[in-house]
Amino acid sequence: MEYRCLSFFLLCLHLPSPPPPLHLPLPHCLFRPVLLALLLISCTVSAKGADLDESVVTLADAPITLPCSHSPGLGAQRVNWLWKPHGRESWSLVHSANQQGEFYGGAMKPNQQFADQSFLSSGNFSLVFQARDGDGGRYSCEVQTGSRLTRSIVLLVILTVWVSPPGEVPIDSTVSLGARVSALGWEDGVSWFSPQGLPLHSEPLSHPRARGGVRGVLTKLPRVDHTDQGNYTCQILPQGNCTTPRFLFTVTLRVSGTKPASFNITYGSTQVLVGVSPSLLTLPCVWVAGGDYVMLFWRLPDTEEVKRVFLYDRWRGTLENSKKPHLHLARPNPAQSGDYSFLLTLNPGEGGEYSCEVFLDERVYRRSLIISVMHVWSDTFPSMLVLHCVVQERTRLRRLGWRFQDHSVTSLSTSPGQVSTELPLPPPPALQGNYTCCLELQDGQVYRAVYTVTLTPAVLISTSPPSLLSAVSVLGSLLLLVASIAMLLWKRGTCRQQSAMDRSLSFSPEGENLYEDLADLRQECTAYVAPEAAVYMDLKPNNEDVYKELERNEKCCS
Repeated sequence: MEYRCLSFFLLCLHLPSPPPPLHLPLPHCLFRPVLLALLLISCTVSAKGADLDESVVTLADAPITLPCSHSPGLGAQRVNWLWKPHGRESWSLVHSANQQGEFYGGAMKPNQQFADQSFLSSGNFSLVFQARDGDGGRYSCEVQTGSRLTRSIVLLVILTVWVSPPGEVPIDSTVSLGARVSALGWEDGVSWFSPQGLPLHSEPLSHPRARGGVRGVLTKLPRVDHTDQGNYTCQILPQGNCTTPRFLFTVTLRVSGTKPASFNITYGSTQVLVGVSPSLLTLPCVWVAGGDYVMLFWRLPDTEEVKRVFLYDRWRGTLENSKKPHLHLARPNPAQSGDYSFLLTLNPGEGGEYSCEVFLDERVYRRSLIISVMHVWSDTFPSMLVLHCVVQERTRLRRLGWRFQDHSVTSLSTSPGQVSTELPLPPPPALQGNYTCCLELQDGQVYRAVYTVTLTPAVLISTSPPSLLSAVSVLGSLLLLVASIAMLLWKRGTCRQQSAMDRSLSFSPEGENLYEDLADLRQECTAYVAPEAAVYMDLKPNNEDVYKELERNEKCCS
């Protein structure tokens, strides 16, 4: 039954029954039921188009006053307050009073009363009660004066705010500020502001347990410190007719300087990846939807030095990246997708152990990746071409060596994790072709980098990495280059060198650069996952006869 039906019903109960007209054969006993039925139909139709006159917002468990006024001295005979909760279609009588006294309806509220005890004479029919979480909805104030009935509709919105964790929070912890409104659609007008008055990033928050699909907003303050203390303001902008332009509510945040934050850490499996410099490698991280912030730590190759190279706080919108432009997130919105993978451009020196940490409230998800980087290049001398192969991050290395056309060749270990092989210059046809540097890990996995030697003038260009050359070595290389050119012109011979990498990875001495097929590289990297147990091995030079060392290297990839 609609709200006007109930009020007219109360009005009709006090109307006298007039005599039936002479021209109607309607019995006198049926006059009042027919009148009530006609009023019921009229009330139901007109109530659906009722407009909202006022909106009021209050906190749960706080006193609230619903306004309703009438011109004094008009002789109000009856006042009815009706209530239709959110998501309901029927009205219930909350409070009612007449000239003789006062009585209450079945939907009473705690501490319910009129704001003015002389309401019939003053015309102030405002209703006061203690608002509870479920008291939101539409309230109708109806005043009967003689045969005239006036009404006003007030929308009551209940706001619930919370701070988690409550009380004084530990330093470096993540604080959540939440707000929930009882009226659907009002969450669009809810926002949070810092103690300095700056707007905070917030996101919609569903509350499936609340009636009527109530929604809210949530904002977070990761890694709080004493500068985050103060009063935070929740602002609500009305979504309908309202005399108040905005509603403001504050909560206080206090940060402890002595109580440290504690986190529940979940460790993922350690994965080993091998790439060839330069190439693009995907660093998979943990899969956590809705993470608050992510950090990436890097242990430099073959050392114990650890650096934080990446930090992203999606709530504050801050990003720190010390390896830019060689490192960036693989997804534009990792919090929504849950994918916090990185893309790393492999260059000499980029190997090592990368530890990814994703924080979600008091939980931390951690995963480590051990990246070994292979790099091959050549040095040119007057009568000799030297091919070098170096591996950075050797913790999982078992064997390293050169092969030519699927046959072992003499490999000289010049330093831990580096081998070289020598070719006469110009190389005879029998020594031209693919030279493969083979890397074998402790678990038996084998990775290869291919260097192609042909008879072209490009063989005269040195592709030694700049990081390995000093000023003196550069000058010496230039002198050797001039001598080599003179000798080759005298011999009228030409030679050429090209480089390539197995699985579509190639080396180009002309540009001193590498190019790769990214799809094949990703397939190769993701196809291999290291076992849980790992054996660490560091190759170091010794005083044994170098040919005994070379015999062991000849077994590489056999």
